[in-house]
Amino acid sequence: MKILKYLAFSALVAFSLTSCDKTTEGVTDILYYPVITLEGGNILLSVGDEYVDPGYSASLNGEDYTSNVVVTSNVDMENPGFYTVFYSVKNPEGFTATEKRNVWVNNPGHFDNIYWGECKHATNAARHYYNSPISIQDLGDSYYLISDLLCGYYTYGVYPGYPYDFDAESILLLNDDNSVELIEEGDFYFYDPEDPELMYDGLFNPATGIFTYRLNYYLGGGAILTPITEDNYPDGLPIPK
Repeated sequence: MKILKYLAFSALVAFSLTSCDKTTEGVTDILYYPVITLEGGNILLSVGDEYVDPGYSASLNGEDYTSNVVVTSNVDMENPGFYTVFYSVKNPEGFTATEKRNVWVNNPGHFDNIYWGECKHATNAARHYYNSPISIQDLGDSYYLISDLLCGYYTYGVYPGYPYDFDAESILLLNDDNSVELIEEGDFYFYDPEDPELMYDGLFNPATGIFTYRLNYYLGGGAILTPITEDNYPDGLPIPK
């Protein structure tokens, strides 16, 4: 009887082991994640330059995985702006690794350019903000689109990181004497059609590339847009103490 019980038990164990082998077949206990490495860092170029990617690589479990990287980009070397190159790669299980590279394109000597913005509130001296990235794009016929009429006052100053549309994208007119007018105020979070912004003393200085103006409420204290160049990229302008 003991022999029969032993044989029965052995058969049960063998069956269990065989069953486990079948259910775990092809399953790995280790999950490897891909890693992307970028050569170089962020880049500042000028309109008309050629963008050449500095390079990148990817690895998975110590093996080269670069050929699996997908690169997407909105870089436009014909227009000034703030652009991004995205790099992504998936492992066999579908897990994704991502990296990005900022590519900023300036346009020296032109009104359509990228700028470091400085803005001051009309009455609140504590609300004085620096180095907000602002772009101005040429729409043709002397009309231009500024990315934020408020010069980063809310987006980079009062409420940095908040998930609201604080950029007052607006249309400007550059006159022959380099004075600048506000044609249309953008629809942003605090936009009030019953109390629109008014621009005063808008002036573009071709010699320095600096654009200055005041607004009736937010920036009565003034806004100064200084061109982004190799001399002040990427850290921005010195902040007075």
